[in-house]
Amino acid sequence: MDLLAKKRIRDKKRKEEEVRKAVVEELFKKPQRSYLPSKRTLTIITAVILVLVIIYIIIDSEVLFTDECSLMPGIDCENLELGQGMISFEVHNFLKEDYNMTLSIEGCEGEVNQYIRPNTKALFEFRCPGMEKKVKKEIYMNYVGFSGLPHDKTGKVQGTAG
Repeated sequence: MDLLAKKRIRDKKRKEEEVRKAVVEELFKKPQRSYLPSKRTLTIITAVILVLVIIYIIIDSEVLFTDECSLMPGIDCENLELGQGMISFEVHNFLKEDYNMTLSIEGCEGEVNQYIRPNTKALFEFRCPGMEKKVKKEIYMNYVGFSGLPHDKTGKVQGTAG
């Protein structure tokens, strides 16, 4: 064999050895370091959480505490009045069915029973002794419609007594 052929064989073996080393190195290389957030990232996350907590406190406070009354879809609660130991509101029946309704409010005396025809309103008044300035109570509604079967629903009333 001549020198040129021997050199080609040596170069070919050297390239094969380099490829084999590269493959072995790729297969057995150390895994990359897992992600750890930097101090700047942790500071930003903490600041965002603090802002969200402050927003939640503001929303839950009396600043955005509106007078609100809700019963169920089709039966609306209107003209809510919160006074000294009194809660009163009108119930408007938007449905096409007559309802015999009995409402009671937690912490208030008695129940009020009214018969409501379609597209009419009925006034409900409750005495609530010892009622605080900030009111947030459940309304328990029992009604009988066309089917004659009784149904139970829960609504809510909230607001600031004046």
